Amino acid sequence: MKVERLPKLSRLVYAEWDEAPSEMAFEASWGEILAECAELAVLLGEGLPSALSSPASMTESYWSAARRLFVRLPSIINVPLNWKICVELGLPLHPTQYFEVDGPALGSIRYPPALVEEAPLLLERAVEAARALMRLDGQAAELTRGLRFSADPAMPGYVFTSKPDKYTWRGSEPSKILTLAGRIEASGFGAGQRGLVVGAAHGSLVAGLVLAETLGWDLSYVRFSMFKRADKVPVLTPSDIASFRRRQGIPALLFDEDVAKGTTLRIFTETLAPYFSDCRSAAVIRHGLAGFRPDFAGIEWFD
Repeated sequence: MKVERLPKLSRLVYAEWDEAPSEMAFEASWGEILAECAELAVLLGEGLPSALSSPASMTESYWSAARRLFVRLPSIINVPLNWKICVELGLPLHPTQYFEVDGPALGSIRYPPALVEEAPLLLERAVEAARALMRLDGQAAELTRGLRFSADPAMPGYVFTSKPDKYTWRGSEPSKILTLAGRIEASGFGAGQRGLVVGAAHGSLVAGLVLAETLGWDLSYVRFSMFKRADKVPVLTPSDIASFRRRQGIPALLFDEDVAKGTTLRIFTETLAPYFSDCRSAAVIRHGLAGFRPDFAGIEWFD
């Protein structure tokens, strides 16, 4: 599989992939991040032809901008994903705090129908904008700026905090994802169809974007973060279940970026597989001693 299959932004990220870069550490409001990502998309788009054809002609500031946009993509999806969970499951909305779904706050609030209806639609728009940014297409900046408008006027002020995570970073390496995509296509799974990648968020957010764009498949996310958010099971909302039932007949790839022990992807697969008639599991990296072996892996190693 040729590197040209990778989305353009991922081809611009020149980095050391063993350790997470300093750009991965930041904290900002969602509105600030959207504005910055739109600006970065314009800047990168202007230099894109030269960057792809003659990389040596570009300055370090250009490559730094590419890394900066790459690590900010999770925030674009993360905020509306958790906003959707709060609205659909009746949890409090707070600009800086997560409420766990098995705590006493669950179901404590009944939100207006307009807010509940908008929740999954805003997430879909956020995924669409993040995919456009990953492709660096002409609509990327406009789609990103347009996310500011929602039924919750306070949403641009919601704060996103990112910390360096070497495992998520390693699992986002484009060359490994390209290998994974090649193995999926070589197997014949989903051949001739537009399948669905379902990522275990939050770790798979960037890797899922690269993989879905490379395969040309649809993309959705379900929150399941056993270590960062202490989730015991994937957090499924009514709109998730309805969406999966509508797509039951298409190939589904249940995906996480890194399989260390294998617990997360195993539970994720066991929970979501019943919603699809044809599904497989996949990870970018599988550690050799992991107790779960996904159907597809980009690389297997001992660390």
